[in-house]
This record gives sequence, C-alpha cells and structure tokens, in this order.
Amino acid sequence: MIIHALPEAKIEIRRTRKPRITPVYRFPSVSVFLPFNPNINPKNKLILSLSHVSRRMEQELKIKYPGEMSQIVIQKFKSIMLRLNFNTHKKSIAIFLSPVFEKIYYLNFDLEEKVIVGESLQITDLVFSKKPSQKFHLLVLGERESRIYSEDSSSFLRISANGFLPEKTFFVDSNSNSGKYLKRVCNSLNKISCSNWVPVFVLGAEKILGAFKSICENNKAIIEYIPGDFDGFPAVDLRAFVRRRASDWQQIREKRLSQKLRQAVTNNKLIEGYDKVQHELMAGSGQVLLMERQLLNRHLSDDTFKERMKNRYSRFSCIKNSTDEMIEKILECGGDLELVSDGFLKEYGKIALIINTIK
Repeated sequence: MIIHALPEAKIEIRRTRKPRITPVYRFPSVSVFLPFNPNINPKNKLILSLSHVSRRMEQELKIKYPGEMSQIVIQKFKSIMLRLNFNTHKKSIAIFLSPVFEKIYYLNFDLEEKVIVGESLQITDLVFSKKPSQKFHLLVLGERESRIYSEDSSSFLRISANGFLPEKTFFVDSNSNSGKYLKRVCNSLNKISCSNWVPVFVLGAEKILGAFKSICENNKAIIEYIPGDFDGFPAVDLRAFVRRRASDWQQIREKRLSQKLRQAVTNNKLIEGYDKVQHELMAGSGQVLLMERQLLNRHLSDDTFKERMKNRYSRFSCIKNSTDEMIEKILECGGDLELVSDGFLKEYGKIALIINTIK
C-alpha cells in the first residue's frame, strides 16, 4: 500500500502594528479683563488686584486643566505682571493668554473685572465685557446762580459755577443781565459737553428753561430739560433724582450716539458699510467703531463663515475672523468701540466708523 504524504501546509504570519498612543494635549486659554488706571489708582492697589486675579485664574486652571500646560500659562501670566506699563494713561487692560499665544491691550474705556478660562480665545469676550457708561453732566439753572455737576460711577462733583444777577426778577430779554448770564452758562456748558460724549440734563424753572433753550439750542448733548424748583436741592438729592429719571441708559446712550452720527455725516467724518470700514481701519485710521450686535452674533454662530475663515487665522489667536480684526485695529488706534442694538445702524450698513473726534 502506497501512502502519499500530504503537502506541507503553508502558514501565513501577519503582524499587525498597533497604533501608537500619542498624548493629547489640551491647550488651556485665559482671558483677563481688569480696570487699570494708574492715574487714579496707586500702583500697589493695582498689583493687589492683579495678584487676586492671578490666584483665581490659577485655581480654575488646576481644576479644569491639571498638568504642565496650565503651569505654562500661570508662569506666563506672572511674567506679564512684571512687564505691565504702569505709566499708561489708559483705563483698562485685556490680557489673552495660552501656552502658545499672548496679547495685551491697553484700553481707553472701562471693563468689568472678569477671568475666562477655556480652550479658545475670543476678542469678542472683550466687547461684551465693556462696562456700560452711566456718566452724565447736570446743569441746575437758577435765577441768580447755576451749578454744573459731573457724574461718573464713583463721584458726583461740581465742576463749574456761573453768573450772578443783582436783580431778584428773572428777565427773558437777551440784552438784559439775565440774557448775558444765560449766555455765559451756555458757553461754559458747550466747552464741557463738546469735549466728550457724555449726555447732559438741564434742570430749572420752566420760564428759565424756555429762555435757555433759545440761547443754547445748538448743544446736541442736552438729552432732556426737566422743569421744577431745584434751587435748594443738595448734590446728593440731585444725583438720585436724575438717576431715577434716567432709568433706560441704553436708550440715552444711543440717543447721544445718534446725534454724533448725524454730526459726523454733516462733517464728512463717517465711514459706512463693512468693506469701507474695514479698509479705513486697516489703514490705521479710526476714532469710534460702532457695530450692531447681530454682526458679532452671526460670526459666532455661522458655521460656513467659520469654515471659510479657519485657514486665514491662527486657531490659537484671539482673532478668528475679519470682524475680530477690525475690533483689534480700533483698539490699537486707541479708539473706542460701541456695540448697539440691532437696527440702530440700519441706514449705515450695520457698521460705521467715526474717523476723528467731533467738536
């Protein structure tokens, strides 16, 4: 019997290569917004505020992003604290920081103190952290004396005293002493209100207000004339009265901005529309940038826009798109930024730029 040997089985050996596990690094980012006015606050007080912010930031980083990346950010922030300019005349600072990016802005407007710890830097966070202004000037008109006060968040100061009438009776005739007195008051108010964007309230007897309106009709800063007898009111009561009266500060602010926009158009100092504003800012020109909220919100929520922009801007930067870039340019120009209600800039293309201070 012949036995045939079976053919030798071929064994195929395949070696599978396991994918190498690479460490995933999470890049924490920190945005710090802080009031910073060395002209008002002593250096040791500012350093104390920075130290307080540093501790808050460090605690949150260690909870959300434990590890070496957080330590890098903490050390970079401490280094920035040592390099800050305490000779600046600005009002606030904004610091954007990550292991691979850092940027400091010195700003001409007030910011709410805030620390944001996350994985993406957004310059729009700065815009939304701008402290709403409730400053105003108050003129109290009397038959014999006027008083002008300036209000901000921390003080209410008398800044000017004008005129005195020997007569006890008020005369409307502009050639009389009362007319000259009211003209002096108007001139003083014009000098004060033309140097800033602060709204003005005028209080006084109805007859005096009528005469003053005819003399000072061109002062666009005057928001409201309030009739009444305020001669004996102390400053603290005047301040409280106007604050109760002016409850909608957003409306008051936008009324003042509307006046400034019309004045800018008259003086040929207004740039309108997205492309024209962008071109002007890229050239380094600009005093006040105004934009509607929907312009920012669209860029924050529009995925198509984000996809189109992602290769043009670094994902580690606080600048993510062309609108962010315009915001940065107005800050670098030392200008101001005003975020307004949707529809407010409808006739200006939702965005406008005042290119210099209007007197």
